[in-house]
Amino acid sequence: MDLNYRINRDVTCIANSEIETNKIISEKRQCNLNVNVIKYKREVTKQKRISGEAYIGYRRCGKIVDHNTMRSKRIMKETCSSKKCQNLKNRFCQNFDEKLRRDIFKKFWSTTTWEEKKTFVISMVANTPRKSDTTGLGDESRRSNTFIYFLNHTNTERLQVCKIMFLNTLGLNEWMVRNWIKK
Repeated sequence: MDLNYRINRDVTCIANSEIETNKIISEKRQCNLNVNVIKYKREVTKQKRISGEAYIGYRRCGKIVDHNTMRSKRIMKETCSSKKCQNLKNRFCQNFDEKLRRDIFKKFWSTTTWEEKKTFVISMVANTPRKSDTTGLGDESRRSNTFIYFLNHTNTERLQVCKIMFLNTLGLNEWMVRNWIKK
């Protein structure tokens, strides 16, 4: 009987120690589940990049990756001062004053995700087929579309502007806009 009592007591002790060990492990794991992702360096950089602020990124030169490269914040560039835009009746680059352009710029960069920015750009650019073939190559020509750029003058009125005015107002580059429109 003494032997059975000892075995039962040892089994009970082992079972109790396993339960306590599982509790300790589960408590440790629960602590790790409450991680504040916002504090991670990569997340901070990501949020700064999305909002157009200055951030520390990296740059690639072939296979060489240069870390800790300071990237400047997005800025609104100057208005279009082209004579062609002033003479054309369907371009309204001159109707946008600095304050209105600043509001458009701030509204665009205050959106929270790249998808929202992409949707805005796609909604402001009309993709139309080209009107005429100037090269004489027909279907072999690489250019098949014409992009027409618009900006909101008021809440309901969209006015056509040139590409330079569109890109400078939003602080984007041509590659980014073209890539968003193609997809």
